[in-house]
Amino acid sequence: MTFTESFRPVEKRQDLFLGVAFLLITGFSSIRIIRNFSPTGGRKVITTFNILIFMASSIRAVWFLLPNDLLETSYTPQPLVAFQDYGWIGAFFSELMLSTGSMCLYGIFILVACYWVNMLQKLNTNTVTVPRSGLERFKVNNLGTMEVFGIIMGIFVLLEGINICLFLTGFFNSEQMILYDAIMLSVVSVAVITEITILSSQIQSVLQNLEAINNRNSQPQIRRIFAIILVANVFFVTRVILECTVAVYLVQLMKGTRIVFVFFP
Repeated sequence: MTFTESFRPVEKRQDLFLGVAFLLITGFSSIRIIRNFSPTGGRKVITTFNILIFMASSIRAVWFLLPNDLLETSYTPQPLVAFQDYGWIGAFFSELMLSTGSMCLYGIFILVACYWVNMLQKLNTNTVTVPRSGLERFKVNNLGTMEVFGIIMGIFVLLEGINICLFLTGFFNSEQMILYDAIMLSVVSVAVITEITILSSQIQSVLQNLEAINNRNSQPQIRRIFAIILVANVFFVTRVILECTVAVYLVQLMKGTRIVFVFFP
């Protein structure tokens, strides 16, 4: 038994545990969708939020619960070329599921950021003195939450579509396709956490001003914002570390240095 093969039982148990965990989240989010479904009106954002959680968790559950042998011949990436190498279809669909799940996960926080931009637009106050965020350029066109969210996710999908086309046309092998995704997700992680941090500062300033003017307690809302920021920071900092680690690892693979590495997507 090789050193890499000795890790297979551990990786399979890890996959099973994470797959079941995501399956439970899928069940919970599906209940939330049924109870709060509304394709129109003010609850459309909440419905979209729950759908994104459902999609992200269900895709992750399928990816983890599928036996690895059905998709890829190894837990470590292999430089497979589309339509030429054996196993390229499995590697392609594996990465497609991972990237789609990641886009849904990122979409949750992007939706929150878009909603906050819309809130600030409706408040229409000049009392905020913190730096403006990049998303607020959409305020000029008076776009709503879902419109801004659709534009940003459309750009996200376009970038991933370019990666898929480069792989299917033979310009990228499977390792380069994964490297492209790792770099893209790292950049998006930094951009999203920056936007959310700036927007949260603005909203907290607005709530504090309204609290002083109207003598109304805004601390529950401020605490919720802090909770979202904490979750976002932990999530995106972890993603940046993981994606950068994957990128460095893949560069080493391309240079011919093959080391044992256990992925935690």
